[in-house]
Amino acid sequence: MREISEHQNYEYSFGEEVARRCPYPLDINAGYETQKWIIDAQVQMEQSLDSPMILDRAIFDTLAYIVILYKQGNLTLEEHHELSSSIIAWINNSPYTTIFYHDPLMLVLDEKRITDKEFQLTVDKELRKILLEYCKCDVISIDGTPNERASKIFNHINRE
Repeated sequence: MREISEHQNYEYSFGEEVARRCPYPLDINAGYETQKWIIDAQVQMEQSLDSPMILDRAIFDTLAYIVILYKQGNLTLEEHHELSSSIIAWINNSPYTTIFYHDPLMLVLDEKRITDKEFQLTVDKELRKILLEYCKCDVISIDGTPNERASKIFNHINRE
């Protein structure tokens, strides 16, 4: 996205994925400390960006993980409520105008993230439910390669 933006002289603020900087275990092994750290870092990062901004799943992704981690027993009911409430409050006061949803691409194996397809599909399914329930802006589904997806997003943005 950033390369296409620079090549075509689009001026947007890009939010980087904060989870990879998290000092706690991610994905299926995550717990309260992980999710609290990610929420705080995500909100801080979003507050620091100028509009218009482009984010990868924004904070909606974190809410999906919280639901799944609670169902797995990694979070208590109280932790689930605390974390979910803070995210929902942020969503309700957020500057989000459009969410571009895309089917997930396979995660690349690295030292931070797991690539378990079943876990990815579980997160994706939960994310879809969350977008329907909590997103107060347009949700537009896109597909294709990463470059095709980026082009579709910029074409949509430039039409507005």
